[in-house]
Amino acid sequence: MSEKTENRSNFSLLSLDWKAFNIIIFPNFNQPEELIINDLKEVFLKLLTCSNLSEINLVIEIGNFSEEDANIFLSSIVMQLLMEENLQVEEEPHISLIKNYSARQWSALLPCLQYRIILNYENEEIINRVAANLPTLKLDSNLSFQMESLISRPSYSPRSEIFQLVKNNPGQMSVDEYCYLTDRLSSKSPCNFLVFGVGKDSNFWLNINSGGKTVFLEDNQDWFGEITREIANIEAYLVKYNTTVQQGLNLLVQYSQGIDNLSMELPNFIDKIKWDIIFVDAPGGYAEHSPGRMKSIYMASQLATMGETDVFVHDCNRVIESLYSGYFLHNENLITQVGKLRHYRIVRSELGNYK
Repeated sequence: MSEKTENRSNFSLLSLDWKAFNIIIFPNFNQPEELIINDLKEVFLKLLTCSNLSEINLVIEIGNFSEEDANIFLSSIVMQLLMEENLQVEEEPHISLIKNYSARQWSALLPCLQYRIILNYENEEIINRVAANLPTLKLDSNLSFQMESLISRPSYSPRSEIFQLVKNNPGQMSVDEYCYLTDRLSSKSPCNFLVFGVGKDSNFWLNINSGGKTVFLEDNQDWFGEITREIANIEAYLVKYNTTVQQGLNLLVQYSQGIDNLSMELPNFIDKIKWDIIFVDAPGGYAEHSPGRMKSIYMASQLATMGETDVFVHDCNRVIESLYSGYFLHNENLITQVGKLRHYRIVRSELGNYK
């Protein structure tokens, strides 16, 4: 069973095994063990018999349980259930354990959850404090069918388009990365959404943020021309970086010495808008002669101004993306990393001219 726990001291949702359908339960571990086991058995049975098991992540709030004790306790319940029901499962359930979350951590987690399963014996104190408004599912004989129906419902998630994007663009974003960013954008839409880079997914982002303001910044003139011809209503602008990946480390050293070498010219209105979400997926950074994302990450940090801004940086498996996002967006603001996609939340209170 793929169980992972997140400690309060490390503010990151990195350990959560995000899927297309994420649900949570709040067992009351102060109840007699037999009652807790019965509740969890029922949840696990419905989960294991769901035909969409691979697309479901069950998040469990474990209260005062230690990671080791929770792993042993939950694994023993699953093993007992498999033997009692003589179940044959092709894969393990995806289960993530959390405990002692702060208000800030809950604010990041809740938009990623679709439902709470109502147990017979729950931790009502924490539910009333953080999850009272989360949609619920009943723990009854119809639970497996309900989950299958919700996952298959066309309006639930643009999963089919995501799968097609990944299939048609190998080596780009993964299904999990798309699903995570899509959930965050959907939860804030309509909003102000700034994207560094155009691509085959540009129309997808426009549709997700329908009614909001979505602006794209692109440096490749050929790619810019192709996408703007394909998407008539796209708001996109050409920009220049004048850098290479090879210069990345030297540019950062110079910046740390007080040299302003990472600013870039953007359309005049860009810094007048309060951006809700900024997505850095350009320019190219796959080779030493590529422009690299030094300036786009720096500018994202500067444009995350008054209030709360979610900043996403893709390809953080690479040195430049990892180094620059850590330096300018700060590790204490890291919410999670899904695959190669990092999610930072920047909260600032400076006054300015925003709309």
